[in-house]
Amino acid sequence: MKKLTLIIIVILLSLVSCENKSKKNIKYDKNGNIIAIEYTREGKLLDSIVFFKNDKISMKMFFKKNNQTELYIKTYSKNGKLKSEGNTILKEKIGKWKYYYDDGKRIVEYKIIKNKEYPNQIWTFNKDGKLNLNLSSFYSSKIEGEQLLNGTKVKILKVKYVPGLKNTICTINLSQKINKDYSNIDSVEKFTLRSDNNYIFTIPLELDSTGKKITVIGYIDEHFFDEKTKNLEHSTKRTYISIPINKL
Repeated sequence: MKKLTLIIIVILLSLVSCENKSKKNIKYDKNGNIIAIEYTREGKLLDSIVFFKNDKISMKMFFKKNNQTELYIKTYSKNGKLKSEGNTILKEKIGKWKYYYDDGKRIVEYKIIKNKEYPNQIWTFNKDGKLNLNLSSFYSSKIEGEQLLNGTKVKILKVKYVPGLKNTICTINLSQKINKDYSNIDSVEKFTLRSDNNYIFTIPLELDSTGKKITVIGYIDEHFFDEKTKNLEHSTKRTYISIPINKL
């Protein structure tokens, strides 16, 4: 009786083990060529899918078992070289994507603006790894001391901008009422400041006695300047900014 019980337990454990094993699924096109390989367990996709084109890997998708809306994607060239990689949410690119070329690399930061992906900042690197400012557009920021402004102590935020189009006039537009997802950015009143000739914005920030962390949210616009009318013309490029400031 004990021996029979032991045999039944062994059989049950083996069945459970088989059920927990992943299954490799290969998908073919109508001509019999492999187009995708995926792994499933209990009928559910595991963590990745590999896509093929002309018998070569064209793309890899990585995801969590219970979250297939957020993906990490790698794409490949015809020669099998890594071409690009980055994250998506609901099929929209988000965060920093890397693009690889024979003569260098480009990093593009994507934001979701009004439910669509938006190429925000760009860093272009030459083959030797050096940053090419002529083909880049991004901002950097830092706090540079304190000063009195109309009797109020403020900290000075310096924002340095590298414009995508050179010889343009740049303005920064900020508001404490802008939502973190920029959903209300067109409807709120904003503080606007023009950069100096080196594309540097000097922004006074009032000190917060509570030490509360704040986030400076807004955007930088690049404008053409009309020499005849001496007026700023239409905006040519917009870069959205979000700068966390600790303990003002």
